[in-house]
Amino acid sequence: MSNPQGPFLDRLKRSLGEARRFASWLRYDLRDHPRLALYARRQNRINQRFFARIKEAEEAGTAPHLAVHAPADPVPKTLWMYWSLGEAAAPPVVRHCVASWRRLNPDWDVRVLDAETVSDLVDLSDVPDVLPRRYTANMLRLRLLKQHGGVWADATVLCHRPLDDWLPLHAMTGFFVFSDPGPDRWLTSWFIAATPGHSLTIAWEEAYTALVTALRRKPVPYFVLHYSFQNRVRSAPDLLAAWQRCACLPATPTLLLMAALEDKLPLHAASDAIRCGLPMSKLSWKSAVEPARMEQALRDITQTRS
Repeated sequence: MSNPQGPFLDRLKRSLGEARRFASWLRYDLRDHPRLALYARRQNRINQRFFARIKEAEEAGTAPHLAVHAPADPVPKTLWMYWSLGEAAAPPVVRHCVASWRRLNPDWDVRVLDAETVSDLVDLSDVPDVLPRRYTANMLRLRLLKQHGGVWADATVLCHRPLDDWLPLHAMTGFFVFSDPGPDRWLTSWFIAATPGHSLTIAWEEAYTALVTALRRKPVPYFVLHYSFQNRVRSAPDLLAAWQRCACLPATPTLLLMAALEDKLPLHAASDAIRCGLPMSKLSWKSAVEPARMEQALRDITQTRS
């Protein structure tokens, strides 16, 4: 016959043990390191709840905490770029960047759109005419990825590594960007990879559309595209969880080459990063660097990568 007092005694022992641990925490941890002790205790509760859910799932024969990181549908092998006047009229740095994507990604469909061809793919008629051209380009990238998926790359992004070498791993959740370009921004918008209809792309496009279509003059914040993403995601727990699962790469190393071309860094700082696996660099067609010097440096970088 089982002892009816057994469960009661077990609960009592656990309660006494917890009381002793709490008294020790009050006496030592909280007294000696109050701010850290409070933070660590709060984080530990999150950890305990997380592992309790894992244990319940394992008893049911599932692993939902790993399933959300399993590869999603692959990102379509279409790379979208845009130059309003057309590729033939683009400056040399843009043509060099476009050529780098085609050379290193021969089995990708690299599509350079212009002001006339975009209407065949997405409707941008709701963007007010009073806004600068970048608002149309911003809307274009979001709507292309929302509807068709693939990769968006600004016309001044130089490719160093084939997409197939690294993107499938980093875009396993169906969404990839470079992150933390500045203290105010979580992400960049000059390179985005997404599967069609991804929740983050949909939310971003809807938030930006709601903002842009109501504008009657240019807003002051230049990075309002990025802020619209952050404001939308942080207010929705499911979107925030999806964002936190994304395997982003830091944006800062992609700026090394442009800084070297402007004599702010030695060129080997950029070439060393490329040898270490940097997949691309963000350039600028507005730079004061002499076009001939930039082209020679880009040729040297290409030979270094080869």
